[in-house]
Amino acid sequence: LLVDYQLTPDTFAIALVLKLGIVLPLASSLMIVLWFNPRPVVRELGIGAVVFVAVQSTFAVMLLSESPLRDGQATSIVLAILFLTVVMRVRFPYAVVTCLAIYATYIFAVTSLPENPPERYRADIVIFGLAVALALFGSWYGQLQMRRNYLLNLAARLRNESLDGIARLDPMTGLDNRRSLDMKLQEMRGSAPEDEDFAVVLFDLDHFK
Repeated sequence: LLVDYQLTPDTFAIALVLKLGIVLPLASSLMIVLWFNPRPVVRELGIGAVVFVAVQSTFAVMLLSESPLRDGQATSIVLAILFLTVVMRVRFPYAVVTCLAIYATYIFAVTSLPENPPERYRADIVIFGLAVALALFGSWYGQLQMRRNYLLNLAARLRNESLDGIARLDPMTGLDNRRSLDMKLQEMRGSAPEDEDFAVVLFDLDHFK
């Protein structure tokens, strides 16, 4: 809103209505929904929709204004792209759809400004397109690394569980060994009430305990 007041003061009242009356309630409602950890598709679509609506409110303020500085509003849309891909880390397919929709409306908005010569808005479109491409590449690569790390950690955990299971068995009989007994006793001590005792019965079968 501070940027709106500086660049497009003639449409500041419209900016107040759009951003405080529409975008803010939508974003607040989304935060409440996300608090309950909804299904991934609900989370991704919700975030994408709110960011898209916020971007459209900025374009509306810019296009309705008569200020000579109104084209500066378009530069702030990069923040929406970064918020979507870097801060919220929306899953890549949803990020692609939302970013392309924002890019399409960006092209429409900058080409609708009559004071911009074709050379100017063509350069803006190329630069913004590169920003979108870099943000999407960062989103894809970051999620790829996250999946790789998850699989590596899962493999390490399964390996450790397998080794731990082997370390607790007697190789000759396949029965639990002394280490397993110590761990079971420790577990029993931890779960037993403080005012209760427990006993262990040891059987000696043919000199084999």
